[in-house]
Amino acid sequence: MPFSNDPFASSLIGRSVLTRLVFVAVGIAALWAAIGWAVALA
Repeated sequence: MPFSNDPFASSLIGRSVLTRLVFVAVGIAALWAAIGWAVALA
């Protein structure tokens, strides 16, 4: 299948978008973790 390897995902633009999504997901998870700790310690 020619579309088994997505050329967009392997390109620099696709890689930067995936990296940005990963950073956003990690940031949101860290934010929720901080809120959870604040609520638990409050």
